[in-house]
Parts: sequence; structure tokens; C-alpha cells
Amino acid sequence: AHTAALRALRLDPQLAAAHRAMGFIHYWRENDAPRAIAAFRRAIALNDRDSQTYFWYANVLADVGRHDMARQAYDRARLLSPGSQVIEVEAACAEWQAGRDTVALQRLTALARRYPDDAIVHNCLTWVHISSGDIVNFAREYGEMARSRGEPALIARARALDAAVKRDPATAHRIVI
Repeated sequence: AHTAALRALRLDPQLAAAHRAMGFIHYWRENDAPRAIAAFRRAIALNDRDSQTYFWYANVLADVGRHDMARQAYDRARLLSPGSQVIEVEAACAEWQAGRDTVALQRLTALARRYPDDAIVHNCLTWVHISSGDIVNFAREYGEMARSRGEPALIARARALDAAVKRDPATAHRIVI
């Protein structure tokens, strides 16, 4: 992807999708948030109607703690791509990253009812629950996430966690996930 994005930029420096790809690469491959943010901003300047650019930009902004800017970017992504399940889920999870746990829990719980097989919803709910010390609901959501992903190792860990919660919720956190 890196080679292709660089080649695309050499062929057309005004190609918004290539700048978007470089933003993704800068952040997720190179761990370089400032360069990622600059690349996403350039992509938006070239094409402010691309929901994917706003979505990835919002993910990075939420990760680096720019929560108000992230919320604005998620809102724009949802406006450009109404009904996108993944954008809706990530925007709800970003509420937790911003410290708005109650809002995140409400939105993620509603999303889990609408999309019971979405592993990302359940994964986000695990974070909300474990960060509040709620091991019982953490274990439940971890099990749902494992079931949704269908990975035997995760399912085995979820079963071990469930057994630990049944034995003693006060010590279940000692299970290594």
C-alpha cells in the first residue's frame, strides 16, 4: 500500500485518495500522528466529500486525544455516508476515548442490539466495562466478541474468563486475556 500510494502521488500529487492512504500509513504503520494528520488534512482539502477520509482522520484524532475534532470528523463522515455501521460504531467508541463513558455505553449497547454479530461493537464494550471495573459485563462482552470473530483461541479465553467470573468475580480479573 505504501509503495502504491507513493507511486500514485508521483503520478498525481493532487490525488486525494493517495493522501488519505498516506495518512493511514503514517499513523498505523509508522506511528507518526503529525504526518498522518497533515496527510488527512491535505486529502480533505483536495476532496471534502470523501467519508472514508473523514472516518480515518477521526480515528486518528480520537486516538491522540483531540476529541472535539474527532467528533466533528465522525459527524462529517456519517453525513457523507449515512447508515455506515462501521463509522457509527467507531464514533460511539470514541465517546469512551473522550471520557464520556455513559454516552458511549448507551450508544454501544444500542448498536449491539442492532448488530449482535459485530465483533467491534462488543470489543468496544469490553473496554468500557473493564475501564469501569465491571468484570462481569466485561466477560460477557468478551465472550460475544470472541463468538462473533469465531477464533478458537479467543473462544477458549472467553470460556476461561466466564469460569473465573462464576467462581469469584472479585478475582476473575487475574485471568490473562
